[in-house]
Amino acid sequence: MAILLISGFLIPSWSAQSQSRYNLTVAIVEDHSFKLDPYEDRLTDDQAQFEGHIYSDKAPYQPIGAAPFFQLYRLAGGLSFTDFGLWWVTLWSAAIPAMALAVVIRRMVARTHPEVATRATVAIVLGTTMLPFASQLFGHVLAALCIAGAWHLLRRHDYPSTVAAFAAGALLGVGIGTEYPVAVIAVIMLVHVATLRRWSRVVALSAGTVIATLPLLAYNWIVFGGPFELAYQGHLKNFKGEGALGVYNLKTPRGGEILRTLAGPKGLFILTPVVLFAVGGALLAIAKRTSTRRDAWVALLSLALMLVVSTGIDGYGGASPGPRYLIPVLPLLAVPLASAWRRWSLFCGPAAAIGAAFMLLANVTNPITFAGRRFWLDHLWSLDLANNILTGSDRSWVILVPTAAGIALIVALIAKERSASHPPSSN
Repeated sequence: MAILLISGFLIPSWSAQSQSRYNLTVAIVEDHSFKLDPYEDRLTDDQAQFEGHIYSDKAPYQPIGAAPFFQLYRLAGGLSFTDFGLWWVTLWSAAIPAMALAVVIRRMVARTHPEVATRATVAIVLGTTMLPFASQLFGHVLAALCIAGAWHLLRRHDYPSTVAAFAAGALLGVGIGTEYPVAVIAVIMLVHVATLRRWSRVVALSAGTVIATLPLLAYNWIVFGGPFELAYQGHLKNFKGEGALGVYNLKTPRGGEILRTLAGPKGLFILTPVVLFAVGGALLAIAKRTSTRRDAWVALLSLALMLVVSTGIDGYGGASPGPRYLIPVLPLLAVPLASAWRRWSLFCGPAAAIGAAFMLLANVTNPITFAGRRFWLDHLWSLDLANNILTGSDRSWVILVPTAAGIALIVALIAKERSASHPPSSN
């Protein structure tokens, strides 16, 4: 509920990414087609061309999954290209998945660190770049939910059941169909299950992933002429170049870009320093061979590989409050963060608060910008805030009311957890 209060009232930006995704949903519902030719004037950079037609360049599962909700909106009399329509699709594609993600993360952490489960969850969801993307029409939060759900199923017991492994594979397949780079995390989880030497689970995990990606392969075949052909393999209208496997932005990572992604002005460890403590907690778990070391290995390897595949061109991902390509990895850092919180609680709390302050600031102003902290502060000072569904562009300061209510609810939940973990002593 706190996440819905903080993110659920904001009207997303009509960014290039949201235009591409939203127009695909509109085309599916209104034209029963994947072609975006009728909406060419409503698209900017993020589009693909193939055989004389225009398509979205995004992985299709989020726009397709939003179609039923958009259909309900249209049946209720909503107009297609309005801020309210964009808000409604984003609510079901990002804000509500963020709520579900928080539940999954807390349950995952509570299995090993119940006394800090709420704090670790709040730190990951609100103290990182996860928060501003819960109110924007991107695929990262939905993909993160798939990753968190898959790992929760795989780690529930020493050896996941065959059914759990299949379900985890299906979630990974959905994640790949939502954000293509999730495939590298899926490979890491497959390797992890293989190390358990339970081959039936390996088969089940693989089968679930393959089955869940079949619609993606069908989409690629219909749109680009082959099951393994992507928009990024030479079909982008506004971006030229070719990397590994023919993919435009899959290029050799650059050292300077890795440094910028981690420690630049909007770097992962600078604006959201709690992630640094999560990495420290993972390294500590591995060094001490604790019971959570497999969480640590999966988290660190996922972070490393996602850095590799995202820093060949621009690790921030364009106009963004931080390195958005790394968002699907963040749930995997929750358990290592909880381990760090036990040891370094005096530092983890302030680090989480710093990240939350920056991300809340970006959230209520405009996170989809090349600017950063000064831009957000100036807009807050002048009360030039994001549009919201309550008052539109008028009296934009109103968005501070549900935001404050969400923060108050979170503070209350953390206080309740702290009191439960430190009961008053009896005389």
